[in-house]
Amino acid sequence: MALNVNWLRQCRRAGLYEQGKAIYEKGGLNLANLTDEQQIEAEDDYRICVRRGRDEETKPRRQRPKTTEDDQEETTMTKTLYGKVHGKTIELDEDLGVAEGQEVEVHVRMIGPKKRLPGPPPGWRPGGTETAAGMMAEHWTEEDDRILEAIERDRHRPSTRELPE
Repeated sequence: MALNVNWLRQCRRAGLYEQGKAIYEKGGLNLANLTDEQQIEAEDDYRICVRRGRDEETKPRRQRPKTTEDDQEETTMTKTLYGKVHGKTIELDEDLGVAEGQEVEVHVRMIGPKKRLPGPPPGWRPGGTETAAGMMAEHWTEEDDRILEAIERDRHRPSTRELPE
């Protein structure tokens, strides 16, 4: 008996509403042999199957376009590729993996320019021995030294406060 209840539940979950309804109505399900909780769940599953089965019948069916014998089976492939536009041509960064002459549908989403990191500091040259701080030496003042020392003192100050007694 519990097996039929499980099948009813699986039919409801899988959207097989007509089969679930048939299990409940014609499957010899005896609710008296079930616990109260199982009875309630079985009745809920049955009601959902009946209601959704009725909704499925009233939904308009989607019409598939008629195909000719020459048409090949349509396969859907979704792939994100990047490239650059040159007039009416899009040059992709990698191979699309589609046969030459195959018709495709293209959805285009423009992307902004890549973010670039700021360049090197003025006066820097590759292989130079100067550091960024060394390049600032001629612009450094005693006021800058005082500020840097105050920052260093603050870094070493305890971060906890004493509570007043």
